[in-house]
Amino acid sequence: MNVSKRLFYTKHTCGIFLIFFVLAISVSDTFGLSLSITPEALTHEANLVILGRVKAKITEERPYIAGVIISGSVKEYPVEVIITEYQVVLEKSYKQVIGEPDISILTQGGFLPDGRSWTHSKYFELDVGQKFVAFLYWNTRNGTWQVYKGSQGVFKVEEDTSNLENPIIVSAYDGHLVYRDTSPPHDRERNTKLTLQELLDIIEKETKK
Repeated sequence: MNVSKRLFYTKHTCGIFLIFFVLAISVSDTFGLSLSITPEALTHEANLVILGRVKAKITEERPYIAGVIISGSVKEYPVEVIITEYQVVLEKSYKQVIGEPDISILTQGGFLPDGRSWTHSKYFELDVGQKFVAFLYWNTRNGTWQVYKGSQGVFKVEEDTSNLENPIIVSAYDGHLVYRDTSPPHDRERNTKLTLQELLDIIEKETKK
């Protein structure tokens, strides 16, 4: 094989490895592939559940210890990735007592001021002032709270224009309203919108089991 062909294969092999490496980072640190999961299951699996409001948001490139699955075991690699940190004012917490009034949550991905960005299937974005419910796990490699199941573990709290006293829940995963099943599948018109209080009742019930 001549030199030009060797360079071609080397370059493309490295590119393919990098793609799989980044995918492995995302999969490893969000507990597996994104699958549909109920609030009951999220509560059961999470280490901590919070109701809070975003106080500040910081997006920057940071050192990060990634866990990559190689030959059936997890290897740790230090990398530089785009990270978004949400500083959150707590209103309620479940499964653990948080002694501080604030908590920081990290998620991989975001948009940097210089125009660079990184998003993926589990990425979610919250605005400053946004009220939300999140199901968290403790990332021991980095010493940070992160969201279990990525965007599927975050629910935004929004006003219901038809009933201002009962805020409703919107999924950060797809931006759709979350419905409480009261009819056959795929018949959302006959289902009822899940309210914040109903979601908190589910979390509290599951926490006591």
